[in-house]
Amino acid sequence: MIRRRAFSMIEATMSIVLLSGVFLASAEVVRMVGLSRAIGEERARALAVGQDLLQEIAVLPLGTHPVAVALDNTPVSRAAFATVYEYSGLVDSPPRSRDGAALDGYSGWTRRITITTLNPETLARSLGPGTGVAQVLVEVSRGNRVASRMSIIRTSSWDAVRFDARAFQSALTFTNPPVSTPPELP
Repeated sequence: MIRRRAFSMIEATMSIVLLSGVFLASAEVVRMVGLSRAIGEERARALAVGQDLLQEIAVLPLGTHPVAVALDNTPVSRAAFATVYEYSGLVDSPPRSRDGAALDGYSGWTRRITITTLNPETLARSLGPGTGVAQVLVEVSRGNRVASRMSIIRTSSWDAVRFDARAFQSALTFTNPPVSTPPELP
């Protein structure tokens, strides 16, 4: 009589448990990859909207001293802002363009601008205004989670050496001197 070898109930149960563990681990890996991808996309969007605001601020003159900006929850049009210090304390939620129009796809996002006066020798925080050096910090968050922080340091010295591109271009425009016509040969 030939005896057939079959799986026992314990062996079948153990194989099911092992396969279940492998499937659960692989599902967790897939979930983590998706979460990582979503966080990466969120950071990229936060960087884009933060850099956009930093570029807007960076081209403006620093100004002479911090300006107290009255902020409430009404949308602010930054079109009239003429100096860096005018952005101090601005909370932009949802993020808006310079003219005050809400940016598409950024509902639930917030941009906070903090401007700190710095000591020009040590770049440490300075209590007095008018040092000519300031750190502009833009913090972009979605909900209550900060997605990005970026900053620049602006100086009044940069304002002193900055030139008007149109004036520079017109200074480089060359005109041809009047050309005398050669005498005609007989």
